[in-house]
Parts: sequence; structure tokens; C-alpha cells
Amino acid sequence: MQSTLAVNYRLLTHYKRNLTY
Repeated sequence: MQSTLAVNYRLLTHYKRNLTY
């Protein structure tokens, strides 16, 4: 479960970063 959460968080950060970019 923690692994999934970490992946989700990473994906969210990437998405947010992409949006900002």
C-alpha cells in the first residue's frame, strides 16, 4: 500500500510540475 501511495504521490507531483511547466 505504501508503495502505491508513493507512486501516486510521485505521479501527482509530475503532473503538477508538467502543468506548471
